[in-house]
Amino acid sequence: MKLVERHVITKSHNLWLEIDQKAFLSKNLFNLANYYYRQYFFENKKKLNFNDKFS
Repeated sequence: MKLVERHVITKSHNLWLEIDQKAFLSKNLFNLANYYYRQYFFENKKKLNFNDKFS
C-alpha cells in the first residue's frame, strides 16, 4: 500500500504560478533523466546504475 497526499491548487491561488513553474521543470528533469537512462540501455544492453555512476 502506498500512502499519498493530494493538494488541489487552482489558478486563483497566490502560489499557483510558482507551483506551475516548478512542476514544469520537474517534468522536464524527469524526461531528461529517462532519456539518458534509455540511451544508455540501448547502447550497452544493461541498466544504468546510479551507484556505479557516482561512487
